[in-house]
Amino acid sequence: MNLQSLPSKSPRPIDRTQRQQIELEQMSAQYRPQHRVRVEDGNRVAPKMRQVLTQAIGSHQIVSLDSVAADPFEIQHLNTGNFDLIDLQWDSSFKLTRPQADRYLMWIVLAGSLSQQLDSPLQHQRSQKLNCSPKIATIVNPGQTVESISSQQGKALLVSIDRDAIESATSKLLTRSLKQPLIFQSSVDLTSDLGMNLQKFLQFLWESAAGAGAVSAAFMFEELERAFLACTLKGLPSNYSEEILDRLEGAFAAHVRKARVFIESNLHEDIKLGDIATAVGVCARLLQKAFSHQCGCSPMRFVTQTRLHRIRQELESPTSDAKIVDVMMDYGFTQGGKFAKEYQQLFGENPSDTLKRSSQFQPQPSPLWHQIDDARSEQVIGGLSCATECDRSAERLLTIVRQWQLFASGLPDL
Repeated sequence: MNLQSLPSKSPRPIDRTQRQQIELEQMSAQYRPQHRVRVEDGNRVAPKMRQVLTQAIGSHQIVSLDSVAADPFEIQHLNTGNFDLIDLQWDSSFKLTRPQADRYLMWIVLAGSLSQQLDSPLQHQRSQKLNCSPKIATIVNPGQTVESISSQQGKALLVSIDRDAIESATSKLLTRSLKQPLIFQSSVDLTSDLGMNLQKFLQFLWESAAGAGAVSAAFMFEELERAFLACTLKGLPSNYSEEILDRLEGAFAAHVRKARVFIESNLHEDIKLGDIATAVGVCARLLQKAFSHQCGCSPMRFVTQTRLHRIRQELESPTSDAKIVDVMMDYGFTQGGKFAKEYQQLFGENPSDTLKRSSQFQPQPSPLWHQIDDARSEQVIGGLSCATECDRSAERLLTIVRQWQLFASGLPDL
């Protein structure tokens, strides 16, 4: 067969799905780590690396402190829009000086160390000398001059955050404009929960960028960037920390208060997490965070505990003749063994013990008392069903005193 005689086929047109795939590939390419470059000699930085560092940290000066240095630098760069992440490795010591700039810098050393001299962003404070190591990260605020001298070998992550982005996020969180610049505390303890989570987040971000698919990359980094800014503002100490915490606690308290009203009004109903979130007007995730912050438990655990407290109140009521099974079923507990276990864990006794203890002190009705039929006596009798966690003997004594006071006030004057 003569292959040349076969008619040539025209290329197949690209359908809509393929076109979208190509566009997403081009869009996500900008988020992947790039620019693996090295220093050309001891005192001359490769133009590509200088361009990358200038983009991330602003104007700067790098000088090698090792006269026989050969390729001491190797960097990889990731830009997500509002912040840059640089993976920096070195094989000989260097000095990096950055004058005042308009970005926040966070240095996280993974190996080796950086000795840093920072001037104060406030005129009345002195400059600081910090040792950035795997246990301590440093933050350089806009307007600060920093001089960093490295160890002989090391590795670090450098995070550069756009000032407008983080101050805009702060203003949105506080629902007002900022009256003064946002200034973070210069050192961060990486051995704390916040420090370890911060490192894990950045590592996840970097690994996600390296292996991100075309469909997810462009959209994933927008959410990750928002989460990183929120974590930075809410977790790292700054001159706005107290106000941010007050704002968060106020919002959380309001959410929990609304949720409690809904829960306590619907304890006999089949309550779902989505029902509570809808009643409060927030998403389920924010509701869970508010309960964790304010109550130390999840919303559904709060529902269970509230039901158990109501059941105990009914079992403790001297005027109640309800059975445990009936009360349990009335509040949505269908498994007796699970109910008894949770009840015992919360109150330190079984439901039968509560019922037995309350029945021993059930008051005997007095004929004279039954002759009284007024609103105040009805209120006292009804109030007995709302027993609290106070000492039972004191509560009973107080009830008897109140009953006799009401009885005496109802007698005719002599």
